[in-house]
Amino acid sequence: MVLFHKKYSLKPIIFILFVLIMLFFAMKKIDSALFPSAEAVGTAYASDYINKQIDLTARKIAAEKGVSYTDFFTLSEKNGEVSQITANSVLINEFCSETAAALSDALFKTEIKKIPLSPGLLTGIGFLSNMGPKINYRIVPTGITAADYETSLTSAGINRISYQIFINITASISITSPLTQKPFKITRKYMLVDTVFSGSVPDTYLNIEGMHKN
Repeated sequence: MVLFHKKYSLKPIIFILFVLIMLFFAMKKIDSALFPSAEAVGTAYASDYINKQIDLTARKIAAEKGVSYTDFFTLSEKNGEVSQITANSVLINEFCSETAAALSDALFKTEIKKIPLSPGLLTGIGFLSNMGPKINYRIVPTGITAADYETSLTSAGINRISYQIFINITASISITSPLTQKPFKITRKYMLVDTVFSGSVPDTYLNIEGMHKN
């Protein structure tokens, strides 16, 4: 009995592997080149979305708690002028915590935003910007990492002072593609109090400045 052994060439397999490797590196290079555009679009979209959510959430919590802007600070006067302003740190910290929790929940429930970009965008030519296979970049919200507050007291003209309280919200997102993932932090301010009083900047406020962050 004679057995015939058919010889198979490895050249086609090596060639296919070579082509696949070249395609991978080409896609990786295109992906890296397009990522700054995805980052710019993604962070702008996420910032706008988070700003809207902060506003909606803060208004809802204020309505549920039955508080107005005057509840977030106490004011003392002397001779018809402001002598002391103190932030209500307990209420503000509670408001920050509830806002952060509600925002985290809203972000986790939001639909993942896709940003389809084509290699033609790299040419810088308008009518070529949609040419080529699209790479889908995704904005993935990962939650709220920090929520604190700050106050500001400044002169607003002759015998007038401006007092403001801001909530600082830091949200985490990731921008991903089939080949890349990069985390980002987006910090936004929400104005909780913005009011003007008669008088000059009181010294008592300057003494308590720095004690209001959680």
